Amino acid sequence: MPIDFDQYRGLTEGKVIANQNKYGYNTLSIKKKKGFFTYAVRVLQEPMLLMLLLAAILYFTIGSNWDGLLMIVGVLTMIGIDIYQEKKTDRALEALKELSTPKVNVIRDGEIITISSEELAKGDLLVAQEGDRIAGDGKILDDVNFSVDESLLTGETGAIHKSHILSSNKHSSNNIVYTGTLVLSGQAVIEVTAIGNRTQYGQIGSSLSEIKDESTPLQKKIRKIVKIFGIVGALACLALMIIVYVITGDVIDSILKGLTLAISVIPEEIPVILTVFAALGAYRLTKKHTLVRHINAVETVGHITTLCTDKTGTLTENRMALEAIYADGKILTIKETKKANHTLHPFVANALLASQPHPYDPMDISIHQLAKRVGLNITEVYEQKNFIEDYGFDQKLKFMGHLWKSGNEQILAIKGSAENVIERCDLSVKQKNTLLTEVDKMASQGLRVLAVANKYLPAKSKPKLLKNVNEIEFVALLGFRDPPREDAKRAIKMCQKAGISVRMITGDHPQTALQIAKAVGINHGGGIMSGKDLETMTETELDERISDVHIFARITPEQKLKIVNSLKRRGEVVAMMGDGVNDAPSLKEADIGIAMGKRGTNVAREAADIILLDDRLLTVVGAVSDGRRIFDNIQKAIGYIFTVHSYIILTALLIPLSGLPILLTPIHIILLELVIDPTCALVFESIPAETNIMKRKPRGHYEPVIPRGQLSRVFAVGIMIFLVTVGAYVIALQMGLDTNAARTIGFSAIIWSNLFIVLTSVSYDENLKSIWKFVNNRTFVWIYSLIMALLIFLVYTPGINLRFGFEAVPIWMFLFTIVLGFIPLSFGEILKKLTQRI
Repeated sequence: MPIDFDQYRGLTEGKVIANQNKYGYNTLSIKKKKGFFTYAVRVLQEPMLLMLLLAAILYFTIGSNWDGLLMIVGVLTMIGIDIYQEKKTDRALEALKELSTPKVNVIRDGEIITISSEELAKGDLLVAQEGDRIAGDGKILDDVNFSVDESLLTGETGAIHKSHILSSNKHSSNNIVYTGTLVLSGQAVIEVTAIGNRTQYGQIGSSLSEIKDESTPLQKKIRKIVKIFGIVGALACLALMIIVYVITGDVIDSILKGLTLAISVIPEEIPVILTVFAALGAYRLTKKHTLVRHINAVETVGHITTLCTDKTGTLTENRMALEAIYADGKILTIKETKKANHTLHPFVANALLASQPHPYDPMDISIHQLAKRVGLNITEVYEQKNFIEDYGFDQKLKFMGHLWKSGNEQILAIKGSAENVIERCDLSVKQKNTLLTEVDKMASQGLRVLAVANKYLPAKSKPKLLKNVNEIEFVALLGFRDPPREDAKRAIKMCQKAGISVRMITGDHPQTALQIAKAVGINHGGGIMSGKDLETMTETELDERISDVHIFARITPEQKLKIVNSLKRRGEVVAMMGDGVNDAPSLKEADIGIAMGKRGTNVAREAADIILLDDRLLTVVGAVSDGRRIFDNIQKAIGYIFTVHSYIILTALLIPLSGLPILLTPIHIILLELVIDPTCALVFESIPAETNIMKRKPRGHYEPVIPRGQLSRVFAVGIMIFLVTVGAYVIALQMGLDTNAARTIGFSAIIWSNLFIVLTSVSYDENLKSIWKFVNNRTFVWIYSLIMALLIFLVYTPGINLRFGFEAVPIWMFLFTIVLGFIPLSFGEILKKLTQRI
C-alpha cells in the first residue's frame, strides 16, 4: 500500500534550529563573501587602469604633481564605478543562485513541507520520490517500490532496489541511501543521518561544487576583438612614441603621448558589458517566471531556431478528463455511461484496481468520478482485496500495474499505452487489429487512449517485473481529453513569426498528437514521424527527413536525444523542453534545455539551462524576446564603444603627428571614460526592445558580432565626430584662442556628440522618435544630467578649469558646441536610413 505519511511527525522547528547550529547547513563548502579588496584587485588587473596609473607616475616624475593627483583621483573614481558594476552583477548572480537551489520535501511537525536542500538538517525526515536527487545520507524508514541509481558515486549505472526491510546479508546496505543518488522509482521516507561535507559525496566530491561555464561563441569573438585591439594598440603606441621622440627628443612627452594612444585603443568596457547585461538580464527574467540556471543561456536563448516541446501540460492544460470508454464491444461517451451503469461495473472496477485508491493524478481522479457516475461503491472495491505490490510506470513498456490479493488468488491490474497493452493481451491477430482500429477512432477525435487489462495469478505467484507478464486479459479502452491551452496557439504563432520552428515530441498516439497540433497551429504538412519510423532510420535518412517533420509521436526519451542531435547537425539552434527523469540527456544535449518548474523532476531541472516557473509556452516566447533584446543592447553598446574609441584613437594619433597642441591628455581620457563606462553598463542595458524584435529571423551563431553595414555606420559616425570636434579645435586655434580655450571647444563638442549618438544608437531602424524611449529612462536622465553639470563646472569654475586644461569661453561658444554635437547625430540618422541594417 502507499506510504502512510500521517504516522510520522519529523523534527520540530526548535530541533531543526538546534541541529543546524550543531551540525551546520547542508552545503559542501562555505563560500566567503567578496570584500572590497577582492573587487579592487580584480579591477586593477585591467590594462587601461594600469596604463593610467603609469601615466600618473610619469606626471609626478616630471613635476606635474597636480596632473598626477588628478590622474589618481580619476583612476580611483573609475575603480569605484567598476566595483559598483561588479557588485551589482554579483548580487544578481547570487540572487539567481539562491532561486535555483534544489528543493526537497521533508516532514516537520507532522506536515510535509518544501524547503531548500541547503536547509535540510540532520535528523530530518526526507520524502523522496521518482526524479529526485537524494539531498543527504540517510536510513530508509518506509518505502514503496523504491530504487535508485548510485552511478554518481560508484560509476556503475542501473537500478539498485532499496528497502526499509534490511537484507539477510549482514554486510548489506540496502536500507541506506546516499547524497547525490537519483531516485528511479517509487517513494521513501528517509531519516537523514549526514549532511554537507559529512556525507559520502561530500568526502569525495567537494571539488565538484565549483563548476565553471564554458565560454559562449559571443564571448570568444569578443575576446578575439579585444586581443586584436590590444596588439594594434601596442604597436601603434610604440610607433607613436618613436615618431614623437624623433621629432621632439623628449622621452617623457613621447611616452605620455604613446600611453594616451594605447589607452584610447583598448575597448576594456566590452567584457564588462557582456557580464553585466547577461547577469541583470537573467535576474529580470526571474520576475517573468523564467529562472536562468546557466548565465550563458541568456545569450543563446535569443538565437533559438527550433523549439521542441512536449504535448501534455505545455500545449495542453494537463486536465485529463475521461470522455469515452470502449467496453464490451462498443464506445460510450460519459453521458451515455449512466444508462448502462450496471453493465459497466466490472470494467470500471478493473480500472479502479489499476488506479490509486486516493488519487492525485488527473486520470485516476477521472476514473473515480466515472465509478461514482455508474453507481459503483469505490470503498467496497478496494476493501474486498488486499494490496500487495505497486509496479511503477515503466518507460519502455509504457504501462504500470497493481497486484491485489483476492481470496485464494491474485489479480494484476494493468493500465497504460493502448498499443503496448493490447500487444501483450491473449488475443488473436484479428482481435488485436479490431481493438487498434477502435484506438485510432478515439485518437482521431483528439483523445488520449489508455487500455485496461488484468491477469489472474495463483496466490503465491508474484511477478518480479512487469516485463515478465504476458497473455493478459483485455478489459477496456479509456479515452481522455486534455484541452489545448488557450495561450499555446498564440505562443506558437509568435514563434513562427519570429522564425522559430515549433516541433511537438510526444509519447502519445500519432492521431492524438495530430489533432492537438492542428488545434494549436503547429505545421503538420510534413506528416508524423513515429518512434517505430525513427528506429529504422539511419542518421543520414533522419537528417534528410527531419526538416519537414514537426510532429513526433510514440517517441521514447532515448529517441528525443536522436531528434535533438539530428536537428543540431542541420545547423539548428535547438531548445528542448522536458520534465521527466529520462528527459535529462536531451535537455543537456540541446543548445538550451528548458525544464518545467511545477511538474518537472529535480533531475530535469538540474540538467536544464532555464526553468519555467509557470510551465507555460508563452513564457518561453517571452524569454526569447528578452534574449534578443539583451543581445541587441550588447550590440548597440559595442557599436557605441567602437564609435567612441575610433574618434579618440584618431585624435590621439593624428593630433601629435600634425604638430598641433595636444587635444586629449590622459586626464581627458579619464573624463571620457567616466562618460563611457556608465553609459555602456547602465544606459544601454535598460534600452527597451525594438518593436520588430519578434518579427526577425533568428541570428546565426556564426554571424559577426556587428553586421558589416552596421559596423561601417558605427565607424563612419566616429570619423564624423573626429572631423567635427578636431575641426572646431583647429578653427578655434586659428581664430587666435589659446590652447585651453580651443580644447574647451573641442572637448565640449565631444561630450555633446557622446550624448546625442546614444540617442541615435537606441534603435537600428527607427528615426529620432526613438528618443522618447529615454524620456522615462531615469538612468539615462541622471547620468547625463550629472555629466552636463560636471562639464559646466569644469569649464566655468575659476582655478579648477585651468587645472584640467580648460578655460571659460563665451556662452555663445559653449552653446555652439551643442549645435556641433547634433552634426554626428544627424549624420548617423541619414546613414541609418540609407543602410537600414545591411
